[in-house]
Amino acid sequence: MASPKIKAFCERLSKHLPDKAFDDMRHGIEKENLRITFSGELSDEPHPVSLGKALTNPYITTDFAECLPEMVTPPVKGYRNTLLHLKTVNRFVNERLLDEYLWPMSMPPRVLNKQEIPIAYYGKSDNARMKRVYRIGLANRYGRVMQAIAGLHYNVSFPQDFFDAIRPEGAENSQAFRSSVYMSIVRNFHRYAWFLPYFFGASPVCFDTSLPKDCVPDYLARLDEETYVGRYATSLRMSDLGYQNQAQASLKLDFSSVEAYAHSLRAATETPYDEFEALGVREGDRYRQLNANILQIENEFYNYIRPKPKAVTGQRPTVSLLEQGVDYLEIRLLDLNPFLPVGVDEATLAFIDLFLLYCYCVEGEEPLGISPHHARENFLRVATLGRKPGLNVLTEQGEVPFYTLAKVMLDDMQVLAECMDRFSVDKIYSKALAVQAERLENPELTPSGKLLKYLHEESLSYRDLCFLCAEKQATDVGEGQIDIEFEKKLQASVSLSQRAWQELESQSHDFEGFLTHYYGRANSKLRVAVMMDSFERLSLYKDSSVLLIQSALARNSEVAVFDTDGLSQDEQGVYAKVKWIKHICHETSQFELARSSRESLSSFDVILIRKDPPFDMRYVLSTYLLENVKGPLVLNAPRSLRDCNEKAWILSFPHCIAETLLTGDSNEALAFVKKYKKAVIKPLTAMGGRGVSCVVSDDLVKAQQAITALLAEEGFIMLQRFLENVYTGDKRIILIDGEPLEYAVLRLPKSGEFRANLAQGGHFKIVALSERDRYLCAQIAPALKERGLFLVGLDVVDGHITEINVTSPTCLRELSENTALDPGEIFWDKVAVFLAEKT
Repeated sequence: MASPKIKAFCERLSKHLPDKAFDDMRHGIEKENLRITFSGELSDEPHPVSLGKALTNPYITTDFAECLPEMVTPPVKGYRNTLLHLKTVNRFVNERLLDEYLWPMSMPPRVLNKQEIPIAYYGKSDNARMKRVYRIGLANRYGRVMQAIAGLHYNVSFPQDFFDAIRPEGAENSQAFRSSVYMSIVRNFHRYAWFLPYFFGASPVCFDTSLPKDCVPDYLARLDEETYVGRYATSLRMSDLGYQNQAQASLKLDFSSVEAYAHSLRAATETPYDEFEALGVREGDRYRQLNANILQIENEFYNYIRPKPKAVTGQRPTVSLLEQGVDYLEIRLLDLNPFLPVGVDEATLAFIDLFLLYCYCVEGEEPLGISPHHARENFLRVATLGRKPGLNVLTEQGEVPFYTLAKVMLDDMQVLAECMDRFSVDKIYSKALAVQAERLENPELTPSGKLLKYLHEESLSYRDLCFLCAEKQATDVGEGQIDIEFEKKLQASVSLSQRAWQELESQSHDFEGFLTHYYGRANSKLRVAVMMDSFERLSLYKDSSVLLIQSALARNSEVAVFDTDGLSQDEQGVYAKVKWIKHICHETSQFELARSSRESLSSFDVILIRKDPPFDMRYVLSTYLLENVKGPLVLNAPRSLRDCNEKAWILSFPHCIAETLLTGDSNEALAFVKKYKKAVIKPLTAMGGRGVSCVVSDDLVKAQQAITALLAEEGFIMLQRFLENVYTGDKRIILIDGEPLEYAVLRLPKSGEFRANLAQGGHFKIVALSERDRYLCAQIAPALKERGLFLVGLDVVDGHITEINVTSPTCLRELSENTALDPGEIFWDKVAVFLAEKT
């Protein structure tokens, strides 16, 4: 019988939630597996070159050890789609291993010399060195064997429709509300997480080298000469043998709000711990840890669940949480299930999501009499003795049988599962609940119970079972369907990650300065004003100006936006009617305003001019006003926006362009068409391919009509010899302060079209810059820097510059989401350097 609160919650969803809403949840998985040799030893080979660079590959990296690859799937909709992505990356890795298996268990194989567990190496760049020193610190603090324990992290975010449905009437639809919902879930997940190891724990056995020296817990017994078994254990990985430690046990983090959580977590990174101080931070030039605080960085906090912000390169997670709020939840307590091809299945993921909603529904109640202070003891009991008949857990009323409370919880979830099924095509939630109900009645059906039963019935050693599971997983993953498009991304990520890594390696290094910069990032606060089109007219999820704003917010900067109609000037200075941005969620196209005000533009540190063309008289006049602003760094320089027309300015670089004519004479234009047989005609003030057409000498009447019409509208037009290779792509190269980014967006026209602009239906792929591209960039870079053109989009077709976009160049989002680059971070880092030099 479900509680009244769960019933009321389901009734509200039934009234306000759209059909199939839960199918719009996004899921991602981070899966770790140790690499082992065919003889069962940890691999001592480095991370395979064929998998790309662990530092810069977003899909295949390494966790603690060089032999511990971590496979990462992007957030996608649908459980089957999520698992298909995981299978695809799993197969991709398997196919590139030489004489190695992926170890199928969470607890590591037997390691006689623990110092032989190789700590992951990422390179010599500052970021690479920080990742390695952090891991050296983990090894010195907790031991290498503990850090070699593997698992599966499940990331999940609920759709905006869900938040709209549960939002109280009159409450603002804001990121603050989303964060409050997620934090409610986190609070109660902590209270009830003890419930989960029984159903999903799959590590009741470990090798003797995973135990503390001369210390065998009383819940373990010898299985054979090299292994120990917990007769009733469910997850040794989540027990005191695994991710538990005394230093973090003393942490008292505050989960009452995202702000309280971020501040208390950050405090742990700033609070010294005696035992870690005794280790020392450095021995000469060799680091033993990043610092001697309770946590070196926020990610060291070993928690069952983490509220996570959208990742920002180089940004501390706590700062991102304070600025962005919670973007998704990361569930971290799932063992690898050795009996499943990829270690997890649909029923597991669906039940976790059901459990998350249960945690939200019991907010403010204690229906089972379970208080937060019981949570850790109950979790350890279930992890080490979960299948023991008559096992009790702690409540406010005393000890109560685990079975009794688990049965109550599953019964409560039935109504919730049926409700979720009504808003899901596959109706998997009731099925997932039924699987767990069977496991509660029959412990041998749990993963831990199944593993021990198999060992007993087949008379196998644990080592032999591990090899059987490894071989079967490799076979299963190698058969059947995969996601072909994701496989292409994986293939591309290898070379892309290598180039990005090389770029980082080539930069100058100052590790101490890098750490100072990293830990001090919360202080890099700027006041930024952005002149741009109204947010209501933009597609926030793909807009480049929005990306720059989000990056600024993530750095703790204050950001205001305004349009030309809000500009004014008097004898005191230049003013704008601005709207202050509090938060932007590009995935849901939601933004939150803090306030509106009239501000002197001289009060800002940086002003970005990001208004889209047409470059009409209103736009021109606005640049005159902005040119009169005293004090701030104005990008791009207003005078240069007037002087450097995006089409016409290419004529200043005649050796870099194809044959081009700028004219106001129709006869001259027609003669150009006759001479080159085929030409492109362009307006000088538009963008996105608007007004651009192709004319041919075979139809001079039509060519004359197109030229005459465009001249009547524009006064002057541009003609360029038609470049046939436009069908193989039009590159957009981004230059920031005169330096090109490592990759370009190659835009490809749709069928029947020569314009490759994304606004005209083109599609794209990411490519590395060619030598010709670098040459062209070098030719224009001095002029860009001289004229204050800080952010520029260079268009290149067949090795020729066709446009130099200076008003509001796009494609930053495409680069951000499809490479290891973070254009927004690069932009603001260069702005910071520019401002420092100016000061």
